[in-house]
Amino acid sequence: MKCYSILLVLITFSFWAQAQKNYTLTLSGYTDFYYSDFNNLSADDFQPYTTVGAVPGVFKNNITLVGLNFQSKNVRANFTTHSGKIVGATWDSQLPQIQEANVGVHLIKDLYFDIGYFTTHIGMESFMPKENLLSSTSIITYNEPFYQRGAKLHYEGLKHFDLQLWLLDGYNLFRDNNENKSIGLLASYGKGNFSATYCNIIGREPTDNGNELRTYHNMYITYEFYKNIFELNTGIDFATQTDAISDDLHTMFAYIATLRVNVTKRLSVTGRVESQTDKNSILSSTYTYVNDIGVEMSEGIDMIGLTGGIAYELSDKAYFRYEIRRLSDREQLKDIFGDSSSRVENLFTIGLMFEAEFVKKQMKK
Repeated sequence: MKCYSILLVLITFSFWAQAQKNYTLTLSGYTDFYYSDFNNLSADDFQPYTTVGAVPGVFKNNITLVGLNFQSKNVRANFTTHSGKIVGATWDSQLPQIQEANVGVHLIKDLYFDIGYFTTHIGMESFMPKENLLSSTSIITYNEPFYQRGAKLHYEGLKHFDLQLWLLDGYNLFRDNNENKSIGLLASYGKGNFSATYCNIIGREPTDNGNELRTYHNMYITYEFYKNIFELNTGIDFATQTDAISDDLHTMFAYIATLRVNVTKRLSVTGRVESQTDKNSILSSTYTYVNDIGVEMSEGIDMIGLTGGIAYELSDKAYFRYEIRRLSDREQLKDIFGDSSSRVENLFTIGLMFEAEFVKKQMKK
């Protein structure tokens, strides 16, 4: 039934687009396949703290998607459907096929209003390998939202700035889970080879203790330098959440730095360091461990990761990558990675993209 619903949306979308006088319709597609290996872990099962290559020991599809983007003078719309192991590891279980489904209208000069289902406005990395310097996603990305439902005001009239204001059902939600709404902001500056972005989500999220106020902040910069041979992406995440019982304010902090070196036009080498400390389990799960004096303790993650990778672009629309990553917890919480306090991952990915643009212009009489 869900497949028929998606087909009906596509057909309706096509007929509606054809009725417009002047428009641009873009059809896009993307697929990524992988093979991954995780030390000391069983295959054929989703592994924690990764979304790309999440089921090791088998050749699988990370993601396959088809998207439509419609642009006219006063109306715009997006619809993207997807499938794959990334979807199984991250997406809303009742709406797994829908990546994006939204429409927007032009209000006044350079100001747009959009409503529907969206990918998140939070984060330096995407959940899709093609949009990142490395295919594997960081700990930060794993705990950030992937998708959201709501509405946004988007001002596009400034040459070097991008401004968005969001009203959302909540943190990483396609369906509302309480009577509260969340607000979000994105402010970005970009000029030449440099860009800086700040974004946030603020709202009450349901927990075992009630609806607790969570604030999530994400800041990152990207910079290409020395004749575009080097590309540096760095970011930090900071979150707070109130405790309804103790009135304590819990915090989470994370950072990431990724450096790519373009050896040739097609060949590049990339390294990444990442860390996330969430001992009060604002976003991470809670794990148990035995401390130095033999007492069993319980807390969230205090994790660090190191990744190295090599990539070769077969063309502007295709790539092949190999990466190796070590992920460990500073407190040696062994039940995160089975019977070990660390994990080594090997990941091979190959991706292919396409895009076709159709333009309709009605000639003036």
